[in-house]
Amino acid sequence: MFRTVGPSGSLFELLLPAGMRVLSGELAQIDELLDDPRFFGPFRGFFDPTEGRPSIPMETYLRLLFLKVRFELGYEQLCVQVNDSLSWRRFCRIGLEARVPDESTIRKLTRRLGPGVVDELNVVLLGLAAESGHLSLDRVRVDATVVEADIKYPTDSGLLTKAVSRIAVLMRRIDTAGMTVVYTDRTLAARHHQHQIGVWLRRRSDEAKPKSLVSLACWPISRSSASPSTTRSASRNAVRNGRHADASTNSLCWPSGPAASSPKPAHASMAVSLQAQRDSSRSTNLTLDR
Repeated sequence: MFRTVGPSGSLFELLLPAGMRVLSGELAQIDELLDDPRFFGPFRGFFDPTEGRPSIPMETYLRLLFLKVRFELGYEQLCVQVNDSLSWRRFCRIGLEARVPDESTIRKLTRRLGPGVVDELNVVLLGLAAESGHLSLDRVRVDATVVEADIKYPTDSGLLTKAVSRIAVLMRRIDTAGMTVVYTDRTLAARHHQHQIGVWLRRRSDEAKPKSLVSLACWPISRSSASPSTTRSASRNAVRNGRHADASTNSLCWPSGPAASSPKPAHASMAVSLQAQRDSSRSTNLTLDR
C-alpha cells in the first residue's frame, strides 16, 4: 500500500528544547523543497493505493536517499547515522520512538524502483527550480570533460567517404519531400576507393614491406639457384621474424657456403630498385587522389 507521509510528531519531541526541534542550514532548505507533493508522482505506479503491506513513507524515503547521495554513505552507514542523529531523524520525518527503516528494505525498494524513477524526480526538480527562478533554461552548461577511450582514428579517405554518404542521404530526403533533385549516389564508389587506399597503405607499412620486397627479390633467383621449397620456406621465415628487406635479400636469396662469396646477380638489385620506384609512384598517385 502506498504511503506518502508518516505519523506526526510524538509527545516526546515536545519535551525537547526548541533549538533541537528546528532544522537549520542546508537541511532546512531541502526539507522545504521536498514537501512539494509532485515528488510523490513517480512512485504511485509501483504501489497499490489501498491494498497490501504499507510501504515506507515516501517523504522519508526521499530524504534518506538525499542523505545517502549528499554525504556518500552506504545503506548500512546511512541507517546508523540517521538512528544516532536527532537532526537527521527530524529531517527524515522519523520520530524518536519510531524505528529507522532497515538497510535491506531501502536497498530492495531502490532496486525495485530502478533508475527511471530517479530521472523522473530530476525532471520534477528542474521544473520547480525553473518556476522559482533558480534555474534559467535559456542557457545550458555541459560538462565536456575529456575521457580516454578507444576510437577509430579518422583518415582523409574515411572522412571523405562519410561526407559523400551524408550528402547522398540529404539528397534522398529532399527527393522524398517532393522536390525534384537530379543526383547520383556515389556512396558505393567512395567506399570502394577508400578500401583500395587502405589496401595500398597497408602494403606500404613497415609490417607488409619486408614481405613484398622478399617475395619480389627472391622470385627470379629461386628459378635459377634455389629450389622452390627452399625459397618459400626462407620467405616465410623472413616475414615471421620481421627482418628488413636488405638483410632478408642478403641472407635468404643466396645459398650459404662457397656460393655466398660469389657476386650477387644484378637482377636482384634491379628488383629492389624497381620496388622502390613503385613505392614512389604509389605515393604520388595517393597524393593526387587526395
